[in-house]
Formats: sequence, C-alpha cells, structure tokens
Amino acid sequence: MLDMLATLLSAGNSTYEVGKNEYETGVSQVFLCIYPELFNDKDLQERLLNEIVDYTHEVEPMQAGGKTYYPGERTLETRTKNTKEGVLVNDEMWNKILGLLE
Repeated sequence: MLDMLATLLSAGNSTYEVGKNEYETGVSQVFLCIYPELFNDKDLQERLLNEIVDYTHEVEPMQAGGKTYYPGERTLETRTKNTKEGVLVNDEMWNKILGLLE
C-alpha cells in the first residue's frame, strides 16, 4: 500500500519497476511526520512499536548467525563508526574516482 502511495505521489518508480533494473535507482519515497503527543495512550504506542521491532528481529536472517534489522536501526552506530574510523571505500572504485580528476 505504501509503495502504491509513494509511486502515485512522486510519479516515481514502484518497487516492481525498480526491481526490473540492474541497479536500484529512481526509487520513490514518502516521508511521514507524526506528532506523538497527539496520542493519549503512550503505553499502547510503546507496546505496538515493540511488537513491530520484535517481529522484525525474529525474521530469519539472510546469513547464518546474522540478525535482521529494521530500516535505519544501525544508522547511529554506523555514523559513529565512520566518524571515528572514516568511511570505507572500495579501492578499485576510489581509484576510478581519482582517475576522473586527471
């Protein structure tokens, strides 16, 4: 349902169309802004969110011994690591980029 909404509102590519390409580009996105203070039952909110997170974590990972994450779950961890250690870049790709400067 969200894919349909994003496709229609952005006139972008649906998941179906993106999947037909070799690379996933031209994706459609819609951002929802929610003001949580408008909801009265904060315990219910917490319970519902935890159910979704728990369900996501229970999905069988693609690699043995791995873990399934919800979108954005590792963003802060990744940003902190990249700030400390730098961003990892494939050497071959970096050399191609540097070659563009010549």
